[in-house]
Amino acid sequence: MMNTKFKAVLAFLVIFIAGFATGFLLTNSTTFTGDEQRVERTERSGTDEHLNREDRDERQVSRARNRLINMLDLSENQEEPFFELFSQYRSNLRSDIREMRERENELLKEHYQTFKNELSDVLNSEQLNKLDRQLHPDSVRHYRSRGHGSPDRSPN
Repeated sequence: MMNTKFKAVLAFLVIFIAGFATGFLLTNSTTFTGDEQRVERTERSGTDEHLNREDRDERQVSRARNRLINMLDLSENQEEPFFELFSQYRSNLRSDIREMRERENELLKEHYQTFKNELSDVLNSEQLNKLDRQLHPDSVRHYRSRGHGSPDRSPN
Protein backbone atom coordinates (compact mmCIF):
# COMPACT_ATOMS: atom_id res chain seq x y z
CA MET A 1 0.00 0.00 0.00
CA MET A 2 1.29 3.52 -0.85
CA ASN A 3 1.76 6.14 1.81
CA THR A 4 0.25 9.64 1.61
CA LYS A 5 3.52 11.40 0.75
CA PHE A 6 4.16 9.10 -2.21
CA LYS A 7 0.57 9.62 -3.46
CA ALA A 8 0.96 13.41 -3.23
CA VAL A 9 4.25 13.36 -5.20
CA LEU A 10 2.74 11.03 -7.79
CA ALA A 11 -0.35 13.27 -8.16
CA PHE A 12 1.90 16.33 -8.54
CA LEU A 13 3.96 14.62 -11.26
CA VAL A 14 0.85 13.49 -13.15
CA ILE A 15 -0.65 17.01 -13.04
CA PHE A 16 2.69 18.55 -14.05
CA ILE A 17 3.09 16.20 -17.03
CA ALA A 18 -0.55 16.72 -18.10
CA GLY A 19 -0.10 20.50 -17.91
CA PHE A 20 3.14 20.36 -19.88
CA ALA A 21 1.57 18.16 -22.56
CA THR A 22 -1.47 20.44 -22.83
CA GLY A 23 0.71 23.53 -23.13
CA PHE A 24 2.90 21.85 -25.71
CA LEU A 25 -0.10 20.78 -27.82
CA LEU A 26 -1.74 24.21 -27.59
CA THR A 27 1.47 25.98 -28.55
CA ASN A 28 1.99 23.75 -31.56
CA SER A 29 -1.61 24.18 -32.72
CA THR A 30 -1.38 27.99 -32.67
CA THR A 31 2.03 28.55 -34.23
CA PHE A 32 2.61 29.49 -37.85
CA THR A 33 5.16 28.45 -40.39
CA GLY A 34 7.54 30.38 -42.61
CA ASP A 35 6.96 34.11 -42.99
CA GLU A 36 3.97 34.16 -40.64
CA GLN A 37 6.13 32.77 -37.82
CA ARG A 38 8.77 35.46 -38.42
CA VAL A 39 6.09 38.17 -38.39
CA GLU A 40 4.58 36.78 -35.17
CA ARG A 41 7.97 36.71 -33.41
CA THR A 42 8.71 40.27 -34.50
CA GLU A 43 5.31 41.49 -33.32
CA ARG A 44 5.78 39.82 -29.95
CA SER A 45 9.07 41.58 -29.46
CA GLY A 46 7.27 44.88 -30.08
CA THR A 47 9.71 46.18 -32.69
CA ASP A 48 8.30 48.02 -35.69
CA GLU A 49 4.79 46.68 -35.19
CA HIS A 50 3.40 49.24 -37.63
CA LEU A 51 5.87 48.18 -40.34
CA ASN A 52 5.00 44.52 -39.77
CA ARG A 53 1.31 45.32 -40.18
CA GLU A 54 2.05 47.13 -43.45
CA ASP A 55 4.22 44.22 -44.57
CA ARG A 56 1.39 41.77 -43.82
CA ASP A 57 -1.12 44.00 -45.61
CA GLU A 58 1.11 44.18 -48.67
CA ARG A 59 1.53 40.39 -48.69
CA GLN A 60 -2.24 39.91 -48.36
CA VAL A 61 -2.89 42.31 -51.23
CA SER A 62 -0.26 40.60 -53.33
CA ARG A 63 -1.73 37.15 -52.62
CA ALA A 64 -5.26 38.36 -53.41
CA ARG A 65 -4.03 40.01 -56.61
CA ASN A 66 -2.22 36.84 -57.68
CA ARG A 67 -5.30 34.71 -56.91
CA LEU A 68 -7.43 36.96 -59.14
CA ILE A 69 -4.83 36.89 -61.91
CA ASN A 70 -4.71 33.09 -61.77
CA MET A 71 -8.46 32.60 -61.33
CA LEU A 72 -9.32 34.85 -64.29
CA ASP A 73 -6.25 33.78 -66.26
CA LEU A 74 -5.41 37.43 -66.97
CA SER A 75 -2.78 38.27 -69.54
CA GLU A 76 -0.14 40.88 -68.70
CA ASN A 77 -1.88 43.54 -70.80
CA GLN A 78 -5.19 42.84 -69.00
CA GLU A 79 -3.83 43.08 -65.45
CA GLU A 80 -3.41 46.85 -65.13
CA PRO A 81 -6.76 47.84 -66.70
CA PHE A 82 -8.55 45.15 -64.67
CA PHE A 83 -7.09 46.28 -61.35
CA GLU A 84 -7.70 49.96 -62.11
CA LEU A 85 -11.37 49.22 -62.78
CA PHE A 86 -11.53 46.90 -59.78
CA SER A 87 -10.09 49.62 -57.56
CA GLN A 88 -12.63 52.14 -58.88
CA TYR A 89 -15.44 49.63 -58.31
CA ARG A 90 -14.40 49.10 -54.68
CA SER A 91 -13.98 52.82 -54.10
CA ASN A 92 -17.48 53.55 -55.46
CA LEU A 93 -18.93 50.73 -53.39
CA ARG A 94 -17.30 52.02 -50.18
CA SER A 95 -18.58 55.52 -50.92
CA ASP A 96 -22.14 54.29 -51.50
CA ILE A 97 -22.07 52.17 -48.35
CA ARG A 98 -20.79 55.14 -46.32
CA GLU A 99 -23.65 57.27 -47.66
CA MET A 100 -26.17 54.53 -46.82
CA ARG A 101 -24.85 54.31 -43.25
CA GLU A 102 -25.08 58.09 -42.86
CA ARG A 103 -28.68 57.97 -44.08
CA GLU A 104 -29.36 55.02 -41.75
CA ASN A 105 -28.05 57.05 -38.80
CA GLU A 106 -30.27 59.98 -39.80
CA LEU A 107 -33.31 57.68 -39.94
CA LEU A 108 -32.46 56.19 -36.56
CA LYS A 109 -32.24 59.65 -35.01
CA GLU A 110 -35.50 60.78 -36.63
CA HIS A 111 -37.42 57.71 -35.45
CA TYR A 112 -35.89 57.88 -32.00
CA GLN A 113 -36.84 61.54 -31.64
CA THR A 114 -40.43 60.74 -32.65
CA PHE A 115 -40.48 57.87 -30.17
CA LYS A 116 -39.05 60.07 -27.42
CA ASN A 117 -41.59 62.84 -28.13
CA GLU A 118 -44.41 60.32 -27.83
CA LEU A 119 -42.92 59.06 -24.54
CA SER A 120 -42.68 62.54 -23.06
CA ASP A 121 -46.32 62.18 -21.94
CA VAL A 122 -45.52 58.87 -20.22
CA LEU A 123 -42.03 59.36 -18.72
CA ASN A 124 -40.59 62.14 -16.58
CA SER A 125 -37.40 64.01 -17.59
CA GLU A 126 -35.15 61.83 -15.41
CA GLN A 127 -36.55 58.69 -17.05
CA LEU A 128 -36.13 60.24 -20.48
CA ASN A 129 -32.47 61.02 -19.69
CA LYS A 130 -31.92 57.41 -18.59
CA LEU A 131 -33.57 56.26 -21.79
CA ASP A 132 -31.24 58.51 -23.80
CA ARG A 133 -28.19 56.98 -22.13
CA GLN A 134 -29.38 53.52 -23.11
CA LEU A 135 -31.10 53.91 -26.47
CA HIS A 136 -30.15 57.19 -28.12
CA PRO A 137 -28.60 56.48 -31.55
CA ASP A 138 -25.49 58.43 -30.52
CA SER A 139 -25.10 56.64 -27.18
CA VAL A 140 -22.14 54.35 -26.58
CA ARG A 141 -24.37 51.45 -25.52
CA HIS A 142 -26.46 51.74 -28.69
CA TYR A 143 -23.38 51.72 -30.91
CA ARG A 144 -21.83 48.78 -29.07
CA SER A 145 -25.05 46.77 -29.34
CA ARG A 146 -24.98 47.36 -33.11
CA GLY A 147 -21.34 46.26 -33.33
CA HIS A 148 -19.86 49.71 -33.98
CA GLY A 149 -17.12 51.62 -32.21
CA SER A 150 -17.69 54.66 -30.08
CA PRO A 151 -19.89 57.43 -31.48
CA ASP A 152 -18.46 60.71 -32.66
CA ARG A 153 -20.98 62.76 -30.73
CA SER A 154 -22.76 62.56 -27.40
CA PRO A 155 -26.56 62.21 -27.12
CA ASN A 156 -28.69 65.29 -27.80
